[in-house]
Amino acid sequence: MPKVDDSIASLAGSRVFSQLDANSGFWQISLAEDSKELTTFIMPFGRYCFNRLPFGISSAPEIFSRMMAKLLCGIEGVIVHTDDVLIHGEDIDSHNLALKKVLKKLEEAGLTLNKDKCQFWQKTVKFLGRIVSQDGITPDPAKVDVIKKYPTPANRTELRRVMGILNQLAKFIPGLATMNTSMRELLKESSEWTWGPAQDKAFADIKERLMSMNVMAHYNPKLRTIVYTDASQSGLGAAMFQIQEDGSRRPVSYASRSLTETEKNYAVIEKEALGMVRACDKHGQFLRGSEFVLETDHKPLVRLMNTKNLDQIPARVLRMKLRLMRYGPEVSYVPGSQNHLADALSKIRIEDPTVQDIQCLEGVEEASRPRLAASDPLVVDVREAQKSDPICQEISRRLKDGWGTYKTDVTLPYTPIGTRRTTSPKRMGYFYSTKGC
Repeated sequence: MPKVDDSIASLAGSRVFSQLDANSGFWQISLAEDSKELTTFIMPFGRYCFNRLPFGISSAPEIFSRMMAKLLCGIEGVIVHTDDVLIHGEDIDSHNLALKKVLKKLEEAGLTLNKDKCQFWQKTVKFLGRIVSQDGITPDPAKVDVIKKYPTPANRTELRRVMGILNQLAKFIPGLATMNTSMRELLKESSEWTWGPAQDKAFADIKERLMSMNVMAHYNPKLRTIVYTDASQSGLGAAMFQIQEDGSRRPVSYASRSLTETEKNYAVIEKEALGMVRACDKHGQFLRGSEFVLETDHKPLVRLMNTKNLDQIPARVLRMKLRLMRYGPEVSYVPGSQNHLADALSKIRIEDPTVQDIQCLEGVEEASRPRLAASDPLVVDVREAQKSDPICQEISRRLKDGWGTYKTDVTLPYTPIGTRRTTSPKRMGYFYSTKGC
């Protein structure tokens, strides 16, 4: 596959742009008879195979890209990258001539387009993670918008979180030690917390430097990709890096969003799994069909995502694992002390859930909803009885808001079970039960 920078290197002087997107492109390629058997998968009621090129095969992007390149080869003013086609011209006449040739070729080949994603006669288009216009090529603002909107630290804890991000990206920010001097002074216990104009200026300068092209790397399909994910009590965060030729890690994209009210009720391990799904869906255009590492600081989840015994996985986590299979990541554990960026992004919650996020939630909830052999009136009676029971209501409240840091924080008639001690707020809920239950 061609490099992104090579693909967009011929746009100089272009003023009119159109963008075409193939409709489920891989499925428009028929498989040869001897290749169909290689895609066989087993179901409880038989064995099946694909008749068309399925998503998830590592060679599928290269195969489809080669087909598209051969199909549109020789047409001037056309750039093809997998299922994205960009038509450009210096004026409307040259652009329309190329557009007619492309549409005729696609019609002859029987290839259909996704009309919702196609754009015609534009002055500015988003193509391969860049904003293309007559003025040149600039990075996609969505990639750095999270950094731009990062809130001002309100205390030392939040400032340490910011400094963790900066330390991770320090090698890409010349003069960082001088720029953040006033901010580091506030980390001293002997200093009084006073965020003033000097800190405001330093923070603004650092964010501007972080958003510059010197820090954000262009995606390169030949480099190793690593995606960090993390989840907090009320948000999800992700950061995509690539290992450069000199061994350094350069950020490519950031993502952060808040949790819905339903998602806030998930267990910690379910939130972490949801963070993985969100990170892969957000960066899907880069990750599909390529090898990459998905890193999380939640160690128990790594084992669940790597196990082949699906019957041992909780229903909701299993559904998320199945959604991740389209990307085929290598899931690995990274200590929280090394996951500063994703951890911080999960706590600032820049974006609200999108339509795709809601659809993902509905799919997960539908798959994980237990099928009880109980009549509707009985379910209603149980629900009403729980609402009137003070202990059930207190358990529900604590599951949402947390059990506190220490056992003494629970004053109602609860007794600890088991002999294992813990002071972790995330784990307190698993060590309490009501008397008489």
